Amino acid sequence: MYVVQGRLPPVIRDIRRSSHQAALLPITERLGIGCYVSAPVVLPDGRTFGTLCCFSRGARPDLVDGDGDALREVARAIGTALNRRGSRRPRPAS
Repeated sequence: MYVVQGRLPPVIRDIRRSSHQAALLPITERLGIGCYVSAPVVLPDGRTFGTLCCFSRGARPDLVDGDGDALREVARAIGTALNRRGSRRPRPAS
């Protein structure tokens, strides 16, 4: 959720050399994350459902900001699909 909060950028090519605090997060060490791309999954009503993240154990200097843009598009489609799925759920009888 750090990306959603604006505390980390959506693309980090090398966590170990980044000026951000991502390398200090327990999840980074536990999963052995070397780089990542992340995008929030936002429902059409504006609520954040979660995040879509892709990572590699090694650094990836070939990542570009456009990779974050591409993942945001996928996350947007997921948010739309989740919203449609939720609207088809039966409503409890009142």
